[in-house]
Amino acid sequence: MAVLRWSLLSHFRSCALLLAFASLCLAQSAPPGGNTSGVGAEWNTRESILEMSKRIAEVKPILDQLRPKEWVNKGAPEAYAQQLESTFVELRGVEWALNNLSGKPEKLSFALDAYFRVQSFRMKVSSMSEAVRNYQNPAVAELIDAYLTDSSASQIQLKGYLTELASLKEAELDVMSQEAQRCRVQQIQRGNRRN
Repeated sequence: MAVLRWSLLSHFRSCALLLAFASLCLAQSAPPGGNTSGVGAEWNTRESILEMSKRIAEVKPILDQLRPKEWVNKGAPEAYAQQLESTFVELRGVEWALNNLSGKPEKLSFALDAYFRVQSFRMKVSSMSEAVRNYQNPAVAELIDAYLTDSSASQIQLKGYLTELASLKEAELDVMSQEAQRCRVQQIQRGNRRN
């Protein structure tokens, strides 16, 4: 019985090493320049993320001009003041998420977090634009709309990167799953031969 346990442990270790080797081979089989399955080279990705972060920050001076407490005198709901405050909190969250992603662009969870935060932030800014148009100054609303239009390419680029990264991670998981299954079959076959 002890020999059988030792043999299974030995086979398990062999399979674990084989799985690690397969993962290493997958990483090394990437095309030159660090481009894997359409995912941008790491330097290019970081550069794009930092550029997106700069674009996001461009709206802050515009948002600083908003005066939702004055809008209440013109019939606006008081909730706009809270919404503007929440938009600034969301802006800090977007900056934090993009900073995390630029540090580790290969992390799918960071890419998802950044994408959803950017999307939510843009929706809040768009909502504030409507309020500004109605209660403050249509020219400032036009600035917000121009910002949203100009920065939409960054959001589309982030969505594309997220999709490519998810596809890559899915392919890596498939390879690891196939290798693990192959190891299990080998262990079973070796165990059957001994019995």
